[in-house]
Amino acid sequence: MTVLNATIPNMLMQAITNLEHARGTLNQINVFPVPDGDTGTNMYLTLNSCKELINSHNKTAASSISDIADNIFLNSKGNSGVILSSFLHGCLVSLEHTPTDSPSIWINCFQTGYAKAYASIGEPREGTMLSVMKGISDFSNYDHPDTMKLNTFWEQVTQAAWNETEKTADGLPELQAAEVIDSGAAGLTIVLYSFAASYNEDSQNIMMSDFMPWLENYVGRFNQPSLNNYLKLHQTETWGQCCQMLITKESASTKEQIGEAMGMFPGTSSLVISETDSVCKIHFHSSEPEPIFSRLQDSFEVLNYSQENMDDQVDNHFASNITIVTDDIPAAEIFKHGGFETVPINAVSRSHADQTILGDSSDLDRRLFLSTSRTTAARLQQLHETMGLSVITADSLPSALTASTFFDETLTVDANQTELNTIIEEMNILVLDGNDTIPSSPKELFQDLTNEIKQSSAPKHALVTIYLSKDLHQLLESSSEIDLGRTFPDLEIQIFHHPLPKGVSYITVE
Repeated sequence: MTVLNATIPNMLMQAITNLEHARGTLNQINVFPVPDGDTGTNMYLTLNSCKELINSHNKTAASSISDIADNIFLNSKGNSGVILSSFLHGCLVSLEHTPTDSPSIWINCFQTGYAKAYASIGEPREGTMLSVMKGISDFSNYDHPDTMKLNTFWEQVTQAAWNETEKTADGLPELQAAEVIDSGAAGLTIVLYSFAASYNEDSQNIMMSDFMPWLENYVGRFNQPSLNNYLKLHQTETWGQCCQMLITKESASTKEQIGEAMGMFPGTSSLVISETDSVCKIHFHSSEPEPIFSRLQDSFEVLNYSQENMDDQVDNHFASNITIVTDDIPAAEIFKHGGFETVPINAVSRSHADQTILGDSSDLDRRLFLSTSRTTAARLQQLHETMGLSVITADSLPSALTASTFFDETLTVDANQTELNTIIEEMNILVLDGNDTIPSSPKELFQDLTNEIKQSSAPKHALVTIYLSKDLHQLLESSSEIDLGRTFPDLEIQIFHHPLPKGVSYITVE
């Protein structure tokens, strides 16, 4: 039994919540080792894999911490996820039988986790999340840890992590070219802020009010042309396959034997080999993974393996597609009319709806899913939580129309997701008219618009945006009688033509 059995699951649950919130930002500044925009997602999915276990497990059982650590390790995803899971596995297993809770115990566990993560990486690089692990493992970074209170200790943990993350901007040449910090280091810092929240209630507020705005600032600073030039100069324009394998650990030397086998293939990169008492996990990048898979399968018991095309991921990191999910036939027609890919699920049973939405699942990482009702929003939110789908949870047709209007195909999936969810949360969105009450004259249209703006209760100096179908927009332009600016001098009003069916229009207020 350990005093931390109840604390650690709560810490991890907070980390899952915070990584879910931050993963889009982390993805957008993802540069090293591959600029494929998945660091935040991989770190989130790695931790989220233990959510069900935490919810169902008896948190007072002596083995629960070890079970959770193993679960995170087995389900880790991507370079950042595997390294994070190695660090956490080392930390958590070392805490399993700890009878007390103190700064010294935590620093020792950080050292164990750092040593495990460092030893797992084929070519360890400073200026990554390793630097954060090293920084928080250094006793000299703390003021009298033997006598320090835990809330003060965790303040210093998060400050040390933030300091190390900030330093990464001046580290790896790829990061210097892109003018960003390391996304993996930032992700680990978010995890540590989440842990600190169990000891210091201000930690969560500091992360949200100070650290996250600081982190988001790097999204705007991201210098894509400079990064592209750097990659061209260093002939790193192709990336190959991102591969993972899980192998049964048959003896204490299995990890070393795998390392020797991998040494036969010098073209690999980003090699990570980590282990528990029962399995070894391998992550590597290669343009020709088949001979490696074959060699390892001949020599070891391979439990599973996977690979993803990183060239496709990089190509699509800075572009995205949007898919409309609707349970309403008229709504489907509206979006089809606008040229959007539309998935109607109104005639599909609940058991088949998810498969209908996912399609062939081959390009989910570059697709953004947009709902049009509360029902479809709930369905997409569930897929977001279980599969990591990027979603915009609009709970009404006007909200969905607004999101589709502001969708920018030149931005990343995560950038669009962050921007569009913010827009529909902050805007007051109202339907003006439908097909059954189409104005027949400029005067009628003016009256409809005037009434709806009044009903919106838009405050002074608000921005009111009106979107009109082609026929209504033509009706508006046919007369000089319509001057909403004169009627509402305290509002900023703008009117746009939107590719909507005849007679459809809506208004947003911000």
